[in-house]
Amino acid sequence: MIIEVAERYFEIEPKYPGTELEYSFYSAKKTPVSPVKIAVDDADVLYGMTLAGRDPTPADGEIVAFRQKIADLMPTCGRCLVHGGALELKKSGKCILFMADSGVGKTTQLMNLTREFPSETRIINGDKPVIGLKDGVPYVFPSPWNGKEGIRSSHGAPLGMIVFLEQAGCDEISDVAHGEKVLRIFHQIFVGEKIRDNYLRITPFIDMLDSVPAVILRNRGGRESARLLREYADRILGTEDVK
Repeated sequence: MIIEVAERYFEIEPKYPGTELEYSFYSAKKTPVSPVKIAVDDADVLYGMTLAGRDPTPADGEIVAFRQKIADLMPTCGRCLVHGGALELKKSGKCILFMADSGVGKTTQLMNLTREFPSETRIINGDKPVIGLKDGVPYVFPSPWNGKEGIRSSHGAPLGMIVFLEQAGCDEISDVAHGEKVLRIFHQIFVGEKIRDNYLRITPFIDMLDSVPAVILRNRGGRESARLLREYADRILGTEDVK
C-alpha cells in the first residue's frame, strides 16, 4: 500500500492486518510517480514491540517499525517528526504546537482547549505531528502516529506558536530564553539514532522552529490554563478582539 504523510509518499507492505488498518486513513488518494519504499523485517518488528507500550501485538510492533524507518528518512525530504500535540485555532488559521515529555499533559491541554472552545479549535495530531515548510511557511502536518487516544485529522495548518508545558501548582505563562528554547526543541525531535548522530540533517528544522514565537505554560492541568493560553495566543497571533 502507498501512504501519504505530510505530502510525501511511502510504499509499505504490511504483514499484519492491524497494521494495514492503522495506516489506511493515510492511504494515498493518487498514485505517485516514485514513492519511497519502506521495508521492515522480523527483527524490526520485534524491536518495535519493545517500544509499543504494554502488551504489544506483532501489528503494534510493525506499526512502530514503519514509523521508525519513515522518521529516519523524513529529514532527507524536507520533513521531520516531532513529539508533541498540535491544535489549530480556527480564527487565526494557525496551529499551536505543544511540546513536553510524555505524561506532562499535552493531551490534557488539547482536550481542555477543545472543551472550552469547541467551535474554535481543531486537533491536528495528539502525539507525533510532522513539521516542515509549506509555501515557505513553517507548517504542521498530521501523521498516522497519534498516540493511544487516536486523535488525528486529515489536514494541517501553519505553525503560529510553540508552547512548552510544565506541571505546576499555578497557571502562568512566561517567556523562554533562546538557548533554552533550542534545547527544548531538540529534545522533542523524533529521529532514529543514525540521524541524531548526524545532527546537521535536523539543524534546519531546529532553526525553523526557533523562528516561531514560543512560551512556557506552567499549569495545574485544569481548564483555567486553557482559557489563559487562548487569551495569550489571541494576542500573539493577532486575533484579539478590539474593544
